Amino acid sequence: MGEPETITKSPFYFKLCGIFIACLLLFSTLFGSIFMLWPFTFLIIIYPSLWRRFADILVGLWFLFPAGLLEMCYGIKFTVTGDLISHKSPAIIIMNHRTRLDWLFFWNALYRMNPILLTTEKIILKFFLKLIPGAGYSMCCNAFIFLRRTFLKDQESIDIILKYYRDTQNPYQILLFPEGTDKDDLGVSKSNAYAEKYGLRKYDYVLHPRTTGFVYILKKLRELHYIDYVYDVTVGYADKIVQGEDDIVKLGVFPKNIHFHVEKISIEDINEDDEEIELWLKKKWEDKENKLKDFYSSDDIESRKFCNDDETTNHFVLTSQAKREMILVVLFWILIVCSIFYLMITYFPIVIFFCLGLLFFISCQIFAGGIEFLMPKFVKSIENYSDERKTLKNMSLK
Repeated sequence: MGEPETITKSPFYFKLCGIFIACLLLFSTLFGSIFMLWPFTFLIIIYPSLWRRFADILVGLWFLFPAGLLEMCYGIKFTVTGDLISHKSPAIIIMNHRTRLDWLFFWNALYRMNPILLTTEKIILKFFLKLIPGAGYSMCCNAFIFLRRTFLKDQESIDIILKYYRDTQNPYQILLFPEGTDKDDLGVSKSNAYAEKYGLRKYDYVLHPRTTGFVYILKKLRELHYIDYVYDVTVGYADKIVQGEDDIVKLGVFPKNIHFHVEKISIEDINEDDEEIELWLKKKWEDKENKLKDFYSSDDIESRKFCNDDETTNHFVLTSQAKREMILVVLFWILIVCSIFYLMITYFPIVIFFCLGLLFFISCQIFAGGIEFLMPKFVKSIENYSDERKTLKNMSLK
């Protein structure tokens, strides 16, 4: 019983496959950002709402690429249960951070619920990820929030991007990991030290959450009148654990059986007092620990599940139509990578164009901190957003 083993070794063949998949992902993001996003960045100035829609759709289309590779090449089984995440309402999604790949696997869960969620999800990630060529540029265009783990340094960035979300008038769902880091040996030791210091229970399946960032973001979204729900997501790995992004290359293996369970909480059911919010989050994590303890209580991998197979529980599955569309998207991105490689080899102006695009994104990061901080400068502030949302809700009720 307990968590499955963390994979640290794999056959050479799997490593070759991992390198191939990693190269596909790297070049698809690199070529996608420079040849498909950069040419349209002028829209940031002249038509910011169209730019936002275009970038959301294109990046969401790319999210389906790794999701498809995971299912088609590695045969990963995803079990998604609980409440449906609505793409029509701004929300926070909180999740336990078992591995550094949780956010990647979560795209498969979102696709099962509603493909549109791939275009409305935003993620709060570690700062170094924005520096990855290609992937970092695309995530910046998609207005992800990158944190340095120092709250005073991050606060201004959080304020700017959250306000930008509100001002675009698009309902986004923001994924964050309150634990602040994944559950590796270092994370566990820090969590246990924190528990000892404050006389708290030591957890076996989660880390103690860091409440400061969550409380601040929740309060800020309330201040902006830009939150309707909090979704509490629990992820469990039934068969094996692969800890980090680098393991895609080093190991080339993935878990085969991943479970997500979603609980929907109305913002009206969460107290507005800071201390009460902290207690609420800590209680959620205690419940999550108990839920995962039950999940891992069986030695039989197939018996590990968050919910019983009854009619009262929502089970989100991959339909035949969704699978066909996933295959088409995977083929589309492979075609893009191969075509651009061919053009760069045979047509030198394409190489010059590529270098100029690379220079553009590097310059944005050096002089503006990233393109995500340029986009808000051209979007009109919506101070009466709360009234507009109430009007829209009343109209929908009618």
